[in-house]
Amino acid sequence: SERPANAVKFAMHYDTERGAGVILNFTKRNLMLPASRLVATIDLAESPRMRANYFYYFGTRKRWWHYTEVYGERLLINSFIEGTPVADIISQHLAAITTLNYSVNRNSSWGFGLNVQRSRLRPKVDPATESNPETLEIADYRFNTVGARVQFLHNTLNKVYFPTQGAWVRAEANWNVNPKFKADLLLTLPDTAANVVLEGSLPSYLRLNFKAMKAIPLGSRGSLQLWQHTALMQETFSCYDDFSAYRLAAGDFNSVGGWLYRPRSSDYLFLGLREGELSVPQLLAVGAQVQYMLAKNIYLTPGVNVLAAGYQSSGFWGGLGEFDFREASFEGAFYQVGYGAMASYFSLLGPIQFGLSHNAQTGELRGFFNLGFLF
Repeated sequence: SERPANAVKFAMHYDTERGAGVILNFTKRNLMLPASRLVATIDLAESPRMRANYFYYFGTRKRWWHYTEVYGERLLINSFIEGTPVADIISQHLAAITTLNYSVNRNSSWGFGLNVQRSRLRPKVDPATESNPETLEIADYRFNTVGARVQFLHNTLNKVYFPTQGAWVRAEANWNVNPKFKADLLLTLPDTAANVVLEGSLPSYLRLNFKAMKAIPLGSRGSLQLWQHTALMQETFSCYDDFSAYRLAAGDFNSVGGWLYRPRSSDYLFLGLREGELSVPQLLAVGAQVQYMLAKNIYLTPGVNVLAAGYQSSGFWGGLGEFDFREASFEGAFYQVGYGAMASYFSLLGPIQFGLSHNAQTGELRGFFNLGFLF
């Protein structure tokens, strides 16, 4: 049957990382052009998000298509940067991409286009109002960039949720040209306090994001799921070298941790860390988990993963062979190992999931609960 031209949907969700919310979704087909679709989604939540995308097919065989998307979010994050805890930071992010794509076959496509992003980080509590602030604190940080992008997508998974066979790959390369930043710092000394402003252009840099997952059936009830993440930043030749992107492009660092895939391409899951608990520009991670169906729509999924991360590019590659499992530092690479298990039930309201994970380096045991669909 023909799909309706317009559709409105809503769903409720809750998870321990981002709280409760209501998702509203509007879809309109054949808007302005034939073979087109507009999808707008908003998450009215404690951590609100929105996404709107528009695409249309063209050409005699409908293999070419143009895609434009705008995505925004506002989150409260607690992370570690260079081994230093950064707590209760309000993260505001707005990004737009537009790409011209070609479908190689029904499962694969590639595309190229432009990306624009604006990020802002600021503490929930103004450090100027604190009775005992640190010697140097960030009062406000802003980051803007424009660049070119190339992407490749491949998906043969047999299910959106709890797949048992197939493969999924998302690879993209972004060249960000001389991004702009502004950091307002509060310097507190025993006898005085002053505001210090750092502002300027960073060196252009190449960012590579690669995510892949392979599901292999194990009998009629189980599957082995192998995944790999690569996220790398490399400064390129630029006339702007007063500041380092490896330190000051924090608005485009990789956000590592958690159980669930999120919409931003720079978000990476990792058992043993809370969502976004680690922020790094360099990341290599691999993991394996066994998904077993205990009964209809009921799953148990134990897994293990390991990561290598770092900041400055040459130090990261040079330190990979040292297998350093200590705290993060700007120089070199450091490793972490995590493991855990999740029990899931696929209900009419969406997935109901409860997980426990442990980080071998910090010794922390972390719990997670999710109810409902996400976007």
